[in-house]
Amino acid sequence: MLRLTLAAALLAAPAFAGEKGDFARFERSLSSTPHGYQRVEDPTGAAPTPKVERFEVRAGECEANGAWSDCRSDRERSELAEFDNRSLEGAEAWFGFSFYLPPDWPNVWPTKTVIAQWHQEWRHVVWMILNQHGSLVLDNQSGGSSRERIELIPADELRGRWHRIEFHAKWSTQKDGLIRLYLNGDLKVERTGPNMTADKIYFKYGVYRSFISRHGHPVPTQIAYFANVSQAESREGLK
Repeated sequence: MLRLTLAAALLAAPAFAGEKGDFARFERSLSSTPHGYQRVEDPTGAAPTPKVERFEVRAGECEANGAWSDCRSDRERSELAEFDNRSLEGAEAWFGFSFYLPPDWPNVWPTKTVIAQWHQEWRHVVWMILNQHGSLVLDNQSGGSSRERIELIPADELRGRWHRIEFHAKWSTQKDGLIRLYLNGDLKVERTGPNMTADKIYFKYGVYRSFISRHGHPVPTQIAYFANVSQAESREGLK
């Protein structure tokens, strides 16, 4: 397995110069392979932007960050992680992104593949968008473990087409918390109540695989494309 350090990953971190709305900066997260993250011309002919972000994870590609090691934790990934201006408890924000999974995207369940996550600083993840049994689901982990998994896109509609996610959050440890998820323009999920337990939230996206050993043999390569990744104070601001 690859065993690289965080320093190497930071050297390869992409710069966006304000392209992503209120997002200040991203860093590559536990991945520094040249093919793991690239900005390329749209290979699909249908993306909302001429250039897109391409993420790739191959079997055995895992790295370490100080005391944390994906290699020792049954994980592989290529993600970008929000670095500055993280959302504070009590803040309200909109997140938006378009994504494309190729027609040959492999279903590797029960290995879990996550394409987007909202993570607490120094705490557990709270919300994940992941591939489960071939379909795409929203995983509510705001209490520290999976409370519910809500299907967003069935398996037969997921691959080979662009989809748009807009995620509206009022981050709160109290009952005034709010989550709304819009899929391709339509409201798909709405939840109220506590949705975090820490002070700060940050966003990550790409390809993140956990429980690799559940697959039973090397997990196939997975490639995902993203476009129009942004954060704003309003839904209109995402546009």
